[in-house]
Amino acid sequence: MECCDALLAKAEDSFGELGEGILADLAGWRLSWLKLTVLLHDLGKPGTRGLHPRTGQTTFHGHDALGARLVLQVTRRLRLSRAESAYVHDLIRHHLHVGALLTPQATTKARTRLLRRLGTNLAPGILLCLADTQATLGPASTPEFRRTKFEQALRLLQEGWGRAERIFSSPALLSGDDLIAMGVRPGPNLGRILKAVREAQDAGEVKNREQALGLAERIVNGPKKQEDKKQVFPTS
Repeated sequence: MECCDALLAKAEDSFGELGEGILADLAGWRLSWLKLTVLLHDLGKPGTRGLHPRTGQTTFHGHDALGARLVLQVTRRLRLSRAESAYVHDLIRHHLHVGALLTPQATTKARTRLLRRLGTNLAPGILLCLADTQATLGPASTPEFRRTKFEQALRLLQEGWGRAERIFSSPALLSGDDLIAMGVRPGPNLGRILKAVREAQDAGEVKNREQALGLAERIVNGPKKQEDKKQVFPTS
């Protein structure tokens, strides 16, 4: 929380021209509940503590998902509204996703997927991650590591605020009816194909309906072709 306060106290110095927008984004209850989230974001660690089978290192696999579920008990006791509870829940649920993408190697598709998950909560999600990074001790928490995280956070903010509204306001290139016309049955698989095409659209990998249909056809026909090959050329 101290690191979060320090970031916000010097927002315009730390984030440059983005600082004013960050402070405006946290107006009202969003700032207070960001601080609550910072305090509780690792709530799931005790329940997920384990040891890596080879290295013996302590692990907390899934603590983001468990923490997000547990914090809803807190928000109910505090009588937060539905919107406030969702805000706290989503920041905790995705805080590891944010950290994983604050690297130069993160792809445009992965960053765009994060934008869709966080929506209007991009700035507080990044602040939570930066505060967590700066407060973490240990041999891996070097000045270079923290500097890289901060540089990538600025990049993600600049990209996100510049692209999110344009990307997510654009209509989807394909619908479920299009896939059904291709022979895809209604169900989870149809949803997965639509999601894959939408992510490719958001990332700029498909730019029109024809390209979207081509991608959907490749997804639909790919496993079938592999199965056909197995039948034509059986292995012993």
